[in-house]
Amino acid sequence: MNRLTTGLLIAFAWLGILASQSFLFLWLVCASIAGLALHEYYAICLEGKEKRLLPLALVVSAIPLFAALAKQPDLLFASFFVTLFASALLLFATYQGLENGFILLAKLCCGIAYISLGAAHLPLLRALTHGGAWLAILTVITIASDTGAYYAGSALGKTKLCPAISPKKTVEGLLGGMGASLILALCLGRILLPQVSLVEMAVMICTVTLIGVGGDLLESVIKRSCRVKDSGTMLPGHGGVLDRIDSLLTAAPAMYYIIYFRVIG
Repeated sequence: MNRLTTGLLIAFAWLGILASQSFLFLWLVCASIAGLALHEYYAICLEGKEKRLLPLALVVSAIPLFAALAKQPDLLFASFFVTLFASALLLFATYQGLENGFILLAKLCCGIAYISLGAAHLPLLRALTHGGAWLAILTVITIASDTGAYYAGSALGKTKLCPAISPKKTVEGLLGGMGASLILALCLGRILLPQVSLVEMAVMICTVTLIGVGGDLLESVIKRSCRVKDSGTMLPGHGGVLDRIDSLLTAAPAMYYIIYFRVIG
């Protein structure tokens, strides 16, 4: 029950944020959530003497989030390069005291690309035409996919999806999540964006759902490599903040570029 209650509270809070129609407010919320996720990520993956770099790693990793304020993807890409170079400078300054500098650089790059860059696309998505509607559809896709996969996998799951990465995930769960997100997001799409054809919307929903599952599996790889069950304990029944937004971090950029490059609509 904790999982369901927490999930519903998060969903209603997020929909309330979307209803505010304020880009700056949404950016503040997204930046705060991303900051918490980054803190969880670095707390579980930094080891030994690397841990003293956590505050600086958070500052460096936040650069793409601030670049999203400009609402321009080209500036976001530029900030990504700046962030990578800043990570290299951090490595140069601390290299002598590290056991393996390359491993630290890999951890920094993963946190920046996966969490910071992924989360920065949420306010960018809001800045698009009909951005509020697209964010609402994205929310339904991720929630329906996660919930459908959980219950379908629990009731019907037999065929393992990626047992070496996430033993509990099943093909049946994936199909259940895909079906739930397709039905619910299509219904919402017809209400909010009737000008987009059902076929285009369905293709986009399936694509975003699958890429979101990839984000979920990516976090599973991180947790398995760091030998932890959850990224944190902040959300009862869900673990940490990163556990809750893992699929959103890859689904948001996927939806953004599908719309930005006019693949649909």
